[in-house]
Amino acid sequence: MEPMTYILTGACISGATLKSKMALSTVTMVIAAEIADVDLLYSLRGRVVGFQHHRGWTHSVAAMPLMADFPLRSFGYGTAVPQESFQSYCTSSSGPSSHASFDRCCSTATPVSPRSVFFGRHVHN
Repeated sequence: MEPMTYILTGACISGATLKSKMALSTVTMVIAAEIADVDLLYSLRGRVVGFQHHRGWTHSVAAMPLMADFPLRSFGYGTAVPQESFQSYCTSSSGPSSHASFDRCCSTATPVSPRSVFFGRHVHN
């Protein structure tokens, strides 16, 4: 899918959930929705390596807590009041989960197995 799909989804999630509870809520959710595509950095090591890691561990359920926490920590929301921090974290976790859901539903060129959903590994026959 196109990155604009994830960016607009993150902006919509921010508008529907956070509204004005966080100063940078829209930016945080846009980053949270797009952060799973950090696996494109593997393409710097070559096209084959990039394809091997595309939709890999960054799109797994195991990586979602890390992917949701990164945008919050980068804007300093991890040190807020515990209740607000938990609410922000729960909302931020909807970004990577929506990204992974879109990719699982629209997996045109990447094989998807039940094992890859949890561990980010592809099964090739």
